[in-house]
Amino acid sequence: MKQKNTRVPANGLYPPKAYSNTHVYIMDDVDPDAPAKKVGKKLKIHPHTFNCNSVRDFFNDHTECHVHSVRFQNDAKGKDVFAYWKDELETKTADDLLIIYFHGQAGGEEETYKWALSQHPKTQINAYNLIKLLNDSNAECLFLLDCFIHTRITNKWKRVSGNTEIIARPDRMHQPDGKVAEHDSDFTSALITNLDDFITRIDEEEGFKGYKAMKSIPELMARDTEMYSNPQRIWLSRTAYGEDKVVVRFKVDPCLIRQTGKMEFFAVQIQGEQVDGVKESSLSGGTAEGTRMPDAQTASFTGEAVGDMGDFEDEDDEDGGDSTLFIGD
Repeated sequence: MKQKNTRVPANGLYPPKAYSNTHVYIMDDVDPDAPAKKVGKKLKIHPHTFNCNSVRDFFNDHTECHVHSVRFQNDAKGKDVFAYWKDELETKTADDLLIIYFHGQAGGEEETYKWALSQHPKTQINAYNLIKLLNDSNAECLFLLDCFIHTRITNKWKRVSGNTEIIARPDRMHQPDGKVAEHDSDFTSALITNLDDFITRIDEEEGFKGYKAMKSIPELMARDTEMYSNPQRIWLSRTAYGEDKVVVRFKVDPCLIRQTGKMEFFAVQIQGEQVDGVKESSLSGGTAEGTRMPDAQTASFTGEAVGDMGDFEDEDDEDGGDSTLFIGD
């Protein structure tokens, strides 16, 4: 049986939302059983293959997510990609979190923003429309994009209810002559390394021993001094001082990792109206029964209070830096 988060926020906000199911989709995935290609006398793994395998292995080994390899037949067309997603979304609700990973070439702006698929079909798809399709669905979405994405969008995606976040690769490292330079801490390797460290080093003195506050992916990656640049971060809703609108961020729980050895994603409220009775019951160590985030499934809570509002704020969330884009009201 899936174990729920056992912590109660002591800040008077809604308890974190636990998802009934979390699905990970590896777009343009490779055949995991395909042998490495031989280059001269050496076996060489293509970066796309390495990245897809790394993401698949992490979520299979360290989470209870349902991992989907999104691959198609040799004769598939771009329209088949959209047909696949429309079928997937028919069965998804607000209690489902969809994590969509893509590594590859991308370009264009606004409604012409496209991803270039390198497997099957080998074609370009309209990524603007695909993101819109998922964002307009009932499910909540987290995009992990190892590709270009422009951040000056005029015709913005808008989330009516629920939450959508995009975490994407920064601009590539370049040599003095302008050519792209390979870097050991490119987006996917840095992403997986930081997520893996948060699990495997959760009780190490030089790692995350004593950590209790829930953390977002941008928060974890912000502490990686080996990364050459911050990831692009796009939220379809933003916080604003004095507003009561509910705003959440996807976060993981170090306390639950210690209990289960697995990573699970929650929607954690960082802005919004307080819930009557939650703060009092939390401070007394009781449960926050009868409270629900709008259109959300609330986790079961039986454990410790976790401190003040600061424990639930994303330090790198609303900084307004160059790597941050807010889309929404």
